[in-house]
Amino acid sequence: MNTEELAFVNRQLAGMLKSGIPLEAGLKKMTESMSSGRLKDQLGQLGERLEKGQAVEQAVEGLDLPDTYKRLLVLGQESQSMPKVLSCVADYYERIGTLVTRLRGLTIYPMLILVCGLMVAGLMAFLISMLKKGGWHS
Repeated sequence: MNTEELAFVNRQLAGMLKSGIPLEAGLKKMTESMSSGRLKDQLGQLGERLEKGQAVEQAVEGLDLPDTYKRLLVLGQESQSMPKVLSCVADYYERIGTLVTRLRGLTIYPMLILVCGLMVAGLMAFLISMLKKGGWHS
């Protein structure tokens, strides 16, 4: 699941809730503007279930959303502080996205150094073999 998109959606939902828009209406509005994908489908189902009157705890059951996310939604409803919880969720997933980006960068750099090292070693081996054969002088 795209953590950056999940963070963005939750930040927007938190803003909507703070302005008085109910969660189910906010989810409907957000999913209408999202490109198709698994997150859109799952949040759309959640919104539909909430519109039918299901409690968040029941509505998240069986959805393909992260377990931590589902538990935090339930906590937000129980504590009646859903906007704060959604903001915290957005912060959490933004941090995860940043960490993933950094880790990718940290893995790419050593691979780049390794490839460059192998190319230099290959060039050196070629030059040494040319010098030994005397193929450098014509």
